[in-house]
Amino acid sequence: MKNIILITFLFCMSISCRSQTRKNDIATQKKDTMEYFDMSKYKDWKTDPEISSPGNYISPDGDKVQVVTQSGGKGFVEKTKRTGTPYSIVKTFHPNKRLKIKGQDFYSVHYGKWKFYDKSGDLIEEKDEDKPYKFSVKDLINKFKNEYKVDLENPSNVINISRYEEKEHLSRPLYEVVLKTDKFYEFKEYLLEGNSGKILFEDVITEGEYGKPLLNRYLDSIKNNKQ
Repeated sequence: MKNIILITFLFCMSISCRSQTRKNDIATQKKDTMEYFDMSKYKDWKTDPEISSPGNYISPDGDKVQVVTQSGGKGFVEKTKRTGTPYSIVKTFHPNKRLKIKGQDFYSVHYGKWKFYDKSGDLIEEKDEDKPYKFSVKDLINKFKNEYKVDLENPSNVINISRYEEKEHLSRPLYEVVLKTDKFYEFKEYLLEGNSGKILFEDVITEGEYGKPLLNRYLDSIKNNKQ
């Protein structure tokens, strides 16, 4: 009987030790892979000659990096734009310098999965930014390349691209694309439905004409056609 109790005790101790070892291994791995904000890493980087404001650098890989210290001690932001592309990696950090948010942008479009972490570095949320849009960023790129012969991945062709879920008037996701034209003072704007990719509205504006948003101009055109 004593032998049975002893064996049972040793077996439980073995399981407990293995469990504790595993927890320690996970904690060590987490510590090794956790991202921190480190201002010192920029000290030897070249400043971006195209931007005069502080906090803009050129990384050793040639990427443009913008670093912002948020007011009120709210943390830090690092945005890395890959050279010659509209793609960026966005990271924000807690005041304790641990990673808070990580995701990627295509111009002003959040795409893919964005990850959110608490102050301890634990993943607390993962958001799929593409979920509301059946018409993907890749679909958008292909549409303009095939139908308009415009390469949206070349920043020299584009002023901005954004997307959002419009819930007040249309109740559907939308894309807005603003392109340069062969006239330096003129821009071409497109409003697209975010599930089908259908062009809802096009407009040409000149520099200095920015006023009513593209969506509002589209809604006005619908009202005018009904009159």
